[in-house]
Amino acid sequence: MKTIIKKITTVYLRILTKIVFLRFHPEVIVIAGTYNKTPTKNCLADILSRFFSVQYPPYSYNTEIGVPLTILGVTAGKSLSWFKVLFQATIAALCIRKYPDKLILELGSDRPGDIDYLLSILPTPTIAILTNIAPEYVSNFGSLDNIAKEFATLTDKLPPTSYLIYNQDDQRLVELAQKSSARLISYAIEAKQADWQIEEVEKTNHGQNVVINHRDTKIKIHTKHFGRNSIYTILISLAVMDIYNLPVRQIDNDCLKFLQ
Repeated sequence: MKTIIKKITTVYLRILTKIVFLRFHPEVIVIAGTYNKTPTKNCLADILSRFFSVQYPPYSYNTEIGVPLTILGVTAGKSLSWFKVLFQATIAALCIRKYPDKLILELGSDRPGDIDYLLSILPTPTIAILTNIAPEYVSNFGSLDNIAKEFATLTDKLPPTSYLIYNQDDQRLVELAQKSSARLISYAIEAKQADWQIEEVEKTNHGQNVVINHRDTKIKIHTKHFGRNSIYTILISLAVMDIYNLPVRQIDNDCLKFLQ
C-alpha cells in the first residue's frame, strides 16, 4: 500500500513541477556526486542570494520526492500530513505569480536510474556540478565504474550552452567530462592543469588559508572549516561566481559566509 501511495505521490509531484516550468523559466543549477552536495548547495545559495532571487532545498531534498518539493517551494515538515503537503504543492504550482531567477537542486542517486528520472522532470541545467565518485551505495551499483555511468546520464545530456564544473582530482569525472558537449570548468587540489587550482594550503589552529590560482590570478581565502571538501566547495563557488561575472576579488569581504 505504501509503495502505491508513494508512486501516486511521485507522479502527481512530477506533473506539478512540469506546470511550474511551463509557467516560469528559472536557470537551473544541479549538484551531483557522492559527497559534499549539501555544503556546496548551502554555500552557493548564500552567495547567489546576494545577487539574485534563489530557491534551494532547505535540507538534503535530493530524491524523486524531495527535488519536486524544492521546485514547488514546499517543505514536508513532521507536523504536516501528505495530504496537506500535496495541497500546498498544488496551490504553489497553480497560483504563485513570481518565481526565483535561479533554482539550485541536489541530485541524489542511491540506485541506478535515479539521476535519469530526476533529469526527466527538469529543464536543461544551466550549470551542472560534479563533486566526486566514492563507494557510497556501491553495493547498489556493483562498482565505482557503474556509479560513473549513473553520472554519465547527466554529463552526456548537457548541450554546448551548459556549463559542467567537475573535480579534476577524480579520474572518473575527468573521463566523463571529456565525453561531454558542455563548456568544461575544472577545479582541483592536486591536479595541476585545472581551471581553478589550489596553489597552497596552510592549516592553522583556526582553519585553513588557501591560495587559489585562476588564469594566473592569485586569490587568497580563509575558511574556519577543515578538510578537502571545504576547499572543493570554495573552488566550486568561485567557478560559479565567475560564470555569472560576480565580484570574485571581493570574496574575502562579501561572500562565502557559509564557510567563514
